[in-house]
Amino acid sequence: MANIALNNMSLVFLSLSLSQIIRSGIPVLTALLGVLIEKKVPTSFELLSLVVLTSGVVLSVRPPAVACPPAT
Repeated sequence: MANIALNNMSLVFLSLSLSQIIRSGIPVLTALLGVLIEKKVPTSFELLSLVVLTSGVVLSVRPPAVACPPAT
C-alpha cells in the first residue's frame, strides 16, 4: 500500500514516463544489491531478462535519431 502511495506522490514532481523508466530499473538494482550483499549470483535466465529489461530502458531514454538531409 505504501508503494502505491509513494508512487502517486512522486507524480507531483516527475512525469509519468520518467517515473515508469525509474521503476523499470528497480530489478537491475535489486539484482546488483543481491550480488553485493548476499553474494547471490543470478541465473543465466535472470541475467538474460535483466539485459532485455535494460535494453528496453536504454531505448526508451535514447534521444531520437536526427535525419540527415539527402546528399546532392
